[in-house]
This record gives sequence, C-alpha cells and structure tokens, in this order.
Amino acid sequence: MLLARIVGPSGEVVGIERDAYSIARANARIAEPGLRNVGFTEADANQIYSDQPFDAAVGRFILMFLPAIHETFLRAGVNPEMGITLYQIFQQVGLPTPAMHMETPLGSDANLISLICDLVSSMRPLIQQHNVSLEALGSLDTLSERIQAEVVASNTVVSFVPIVGAWARKPMST
Repeated sequence: MLLARIVGPSGEVVGIERDAYSIARANARIAEPGLRNVGFTEADANQIYSDQPFDAAVGRFILMFLPAIHETFLRAGVNPEMGITLYQIFQQVGLPTPAMHMETPLGSDANLISLICDLVSSMRPLIQQHNVSLEALGSLDTLSERIQAEVVASNTVVSFVPIVGAWARKPMST
C-alpha cells in the first residue's frame, strides 16, 4: 500500500507471492482502501523473469526465519543473514553504498502473531521438500491461537525477525 501511494495512480505495483492464501489476504487488504494500481502474482520470487522494464524492486518479509524456517533456509542454501549482507551486495553489483535501517516489531496483538503463523504456512512446501520437522509446533491450524494464549498467560510480547531496509540511488548515466 505504501508503494501504491509512492507510484501514484499512474504507476503500478505487482506483488510476488508463492502462497495463494497470502495473496487472498493481500487482495482483501488492498480492496478496503480501493487501491486499483496493485496486483499480485502467484510465483516463487526466484522464478520471476520479465522483459518489461521496471523502476524499482522491493522485498518485504522474504528473508524471515523461525527455527524451522531457519533450518529450511540453510538446507535450501539461502543466507538467513542476507539483511546485513546487503551492504556488501549492493556494492558488489555496482550500486552505491546503501543507507540501511533495521527494526524488530514487538507486540502481543493477533495481527503480529498471525504474520508469524502465515510465514510458517507459506513455507510449508519448502519445509517439506527439505525434510524439516514441524512436529514441535503442533497443528498449524491452531498455532496462532496457542501462541496468542501463551502470550496472554505470560503477559509478554513476541518479536518478529529484524527487518532490514537497504536503499541506494544509482546516478543516472550520461
């Protein structure tokens, strides 16, 4: 939604997501404010190829991990510390040194807990492909409610993974 406001009504935002359930939730979120310049494509971000030009690429919540997800990432050859590594990668691909920001959402509300559970759910095919056990989590159908009950009973908060933002502006070539 932020990107839709940035590009304005003449611009277009296309979200890439491999989980149909997450796309349905995202479509519901953009319907409420009536955003007509946002759409979603069900695909693996590693498999996106287009001959259409674009002005920017933004990744959001694609590098997250919980213990099962961390193990899945390692088995799949993914760097779970990519956020910090972006500093070097920007420079390696010829971009200027990036400005960076990191924050870690904390809270006890159901929306934050739902994000954590949605992540596990959307990663399920990759988790199964790499034989990572989800047994310790119990039923994924009740995971959100169980986490919420534990947070309330403990009078505490849960944390989401640190979110790293990195940005740089490449000078226009003359």
